[in-house]
Amino acid sequence: MIYNVFFSPTRGTRKLADSMAAALSAQLAQPVQTIDLTPPAARGQNLALRADDVLLFAFPVYSGRVPALLEDFIARMKGDGTPAVVLGVYGNRAFEDALLEASDLLSAGGFIPFAAAAFLAQHSHTGKVNAGRPNVHDLTEAAAFAANAAKALRAAPPQAVALPGGRPYKPRRESEPRAPKTTAACTACGVCAAVCPTGAIQPKTPAVADTSRCIACFACVRHCPEEAKHFADAGIAAFAAMLEKDFAQPKQPSLFL
Repeated sequence: MIYNVFFSPTRGTRKLADSMAAALSAQLAQPVQTIDLTPPAARGQNLALRADDVLLFAFPVYSGRVPALLEDFIARMKGDGTPAVVLGVYGNRAFEDALLEASDLLSAGGFIPFAAAAFLAQHSHTGKVNAGRPNVHDLTEAAAFAANAAKALRAAPPQAVALPGGRPYKPRRESEPRAPKTTAACTACGVCAAVCPTGAIQPKTPAVADTSRCIACFACVRHCPEEAKHFADAGIAAFAAMLEKDFAQPKQPSLFL
């Protein structure tokens, strides 16, 4: 079985993971089981894989790290010498220690991360950086990489791939209490509550968000059909301006096999 396990609030990571999972499935002649970790309830499950399974673990890079809210789930996920492909998706700044951290966490759980890649997506904080990515070219390249990984797996037993990054990992940024603002365009449709990965927005009160839970993933902003959500936060605005100034030049994926 190919386990396509991903966390993807704004759906860029999911597009790439689905493309890679389909290629792995085609090359290895195994079905795909998709596990979307974005809903809070999904991260409460335990997952145990066999030696003949293959794990594809995909996530958006948050400040050069694996998202903190995935740590407990990864710690409960168990492999039995199970080969794993790591996919980190970032918004054109840097992926830093994210692939190495994910590989270390999976290795501790009995997986063998034999392949890894850092792909690009539109940055969640601004539509002016990597707009429209992942695009068709990105998805095609992701599928080709996964196909090559599958061929390597068929040819020889998996070996842990060397990855860039440092230990100890980059310190996590201190989270600041913040939440999206809601304009009068809101129709209380509840889409924002349905897509929020932390339960910061409740269906009965979609115009209000819990600042202690919000991780500024921008899922509510991206998915609101009325464009009624936005962040009026000076820190986020300054960060977005820096990205637009210093990281506007599109980057290419980094592949490790």
